[in-house]
Amino acid sequence: MSEEDENRRVIVAGQHYMIGLDSSRPKGFGGRKFAIHFNDGRKVETCNLWFQGEIPEQFRAWFPDNAEFIPNTKAGMKMYDFFDIEDWMTIGPLSEDLAEDESIEDDFNQDEDTVL
Repeated sequence: MSEEDENRRVIVAGQHYMIGLDSSRPKGFGGRKFAIHFNDGRKVETCNLWFQGEIPEQFRAWFPDNAEFIPNTKAGMKMYDFFDIEDWMTIGPLSEDLAEDESIEDDFNQDEDTVL
């Protein structure tokens, strides 16, 4: 794996994610915004995070956690807490009542990854 790809690898609580490229479509998690704090000190926001699956217990020594999600509690929502992929599938896109508030919609529909 290249260094660039390695910098996009996110492992939280034994779950593996990758930060998608800016130009890729569709966006992971439907384009929802995630804030990530890496153990090396980097802080990254992305609207293109892809869930890769749980790392089997026997491989976790080779793939230890390297980050944590920073909670985003705007509108009382926890946008980082999607460890159970089946729950994610039932949540769906930004709810209609929240979509009416343009400031919230703008916050959660960014197109680019940004380093804080």
